[in-house]
Amino acid sequence: MKVDSEYKFSSRGLIEKNIDDYRDYSIKKNDDQFIVLVVGDTGTSKTSLSLLLEHYITRGDVNLDTYALTHDEFIQQYTSRPREKIIVYEEGRNSFDKNKYNHNSTAEARDKINQFRKFHHTVFINFQNPNHLTREIVRNGNCIL
Repeated sequence: MKVDSEYKFSSRGLIEKNIDDYRDYSIKKNDDQFIVLVVGDTGTSKTSLSLLLEHYITRGDVNLDTYALTHDEFIQQYTSRPREKIIVYEEGRNSFDKNKYNHNSTAEARDKINQFRKFHHTVFINFQNPNHLTREIVRNGNCIL
């Protein structure tokens, strides 16, 4: 796909194009979901990057109704229709922290990621400490930024 200059945010549009192409491949060719783990310290613009990528993928249509701050909001968005939503999960540590591996929310999130993968959602999971990511979310993730 050609880089649409109206929606690109990096100088040459390579980040946007590669994410969008890989997303299309994952959803259309592999019949699967697309998960991007966005990792960085507080204030490093994880949310901005996630929303800019959504802006590029949708060619300008950012839906803040699918922006999740809590575990319950994430599960509600992830398990509901319509298919192929773009979900930005701001506090991924609430559901995917390996230090809470036996915690109910981590187990539920792990199960839902596998159970509802055919909804073909694109999920940006923002996370502060990459050392705390569960193995399952790293294995199910398509890329880490």
